[in-house]
Amino acid sequence: MNPVHRQKSGLHSIPRTEAPLSAGFSLIELLVVVAIVGVLSVFAVGAFNATMRGTKISSSAQAVADAMRLARSSAISRNVPVQLRFYKLPEYNSAATAPVVYRGLQIFSCESRSTNPITKPFLFPQPIVASADATKSSILQLSNNPADGNRVAGLNTYTYVAMTFGPDGMIRPTGGTLTSTNEWYITIQTDRDLATDAAWPKNYATVAVNPVTGNTKVFQPR
Repeated sequence: MNPVHRQKSGLHSIPRTEAPLSAGFSLIELLVVVAIVGVLSVFAVGAFNATMRGTKISSSAQAVADAMRLARSSAISRNVPVQLRFYKLPEYNSAATAPVVYRGLQIFSCESRSTNPITKPFLFPQPIVASADATKSSILQLSNNPADGNRVAGLNTYTYVAMTFGPDGMIRPTGGTLTSTNEWYITIQTDRDLATDAAWPKNYATVAVNPVTGNTKVFQPR
């Protein structure tokens, strides 16, 4: 027999070995993985909710600042007093109808002893409210007025605080004594922070307006 042929035949006679099977996860390892995923999910949901609350606070504060600018420009262009009203309404998802929290606004023109809406009511998105604490919202310390027949978003029960822009663009208090250029401000936060309203929450936005120039600024720590 040809030596080369024998050598090739010998190669074919080498037995093949199977690769060892890889071991699977044990039950304990699977439980650990599930626990880790669960913990990460809790943190992810919490972070997402906090981000959403912060976004709603920012957008609501910006809406307040925009309403102040619009009320002032409307007073100047129409040459009549214009009111920016902050509505106290029932709590979110509450069956009670008593006004409890400030969570809406609307602009009215005051012409010839008649008050007419310029804008539709704007309600803050849940769970956003305006703090009624004196250190956070000086504007809301003005006199509270009863409902005057203008229904707010289908609600029959509400009260409101109003700041009035004159035809010269300057702010005049409606039932109050705010005069300093540093005293006109309102703070936006979540309703869950009302339980400790005397303290500043982690996330909020304060809108300040100069009563002479009408310049507005939004301060937000986060």
